[in-house]
Amino acid sequence: MAREPDPRTPDPRTDPPAAEPRATDPRPDDVVVEERRSVEAPVPAKTSAAAAFALVFGLSALICAVAVISAPVAVLFGIIAIILGVVGRGRAKREWHVAGSGVAMSGIILGVLGLLLGGLIIAGVATFLSNPELQQDLRQQIEQQLEEQGVDTDD
Repeated sequence: MAREPDPRTPDPRTDPPAAEPRATDPRPDDVVVEERRSVEAPVPAKTSAAAAFALVFGLSALICAVAVISAPVAVLFGIIAIILGVVGRGRAKREWHVAGSGVAMSGIILGVLGLLLGGLIIAGVATFLSNPELQQDLRQQIEQQLEEQGVDTDD
């Protein structure tokens, strides 16, 4: 009488070779098999909102300072950017799941640049407005330019 093959043993003629040992494969008692556990990918850290807003306000401060007419707004945005940058940088260093230390530092740097540039523009305008000699010189230059263009300046 023919002996039936063990169903747990793969038949080399019909079954492809197994890439990994199966859990149902018979193993000797001296072989230790480690269980594989599914490892979830770590959750990426989120950028601090304060750091992101610091960058936005710092860039806005710099743009406002370059557009000379809005220099007071540049000073305000620069102060806000510096405060938010310090808060965002501290939070990113303190909490492991929050990123954005570099973004916060960029916001601080842009905020300082916008604040300084806006402050210099305001100081320059204030100096000009407080000096009557400079105002008179400017008035004469404007009148001279208007006369050259043929515009009547008599009020």
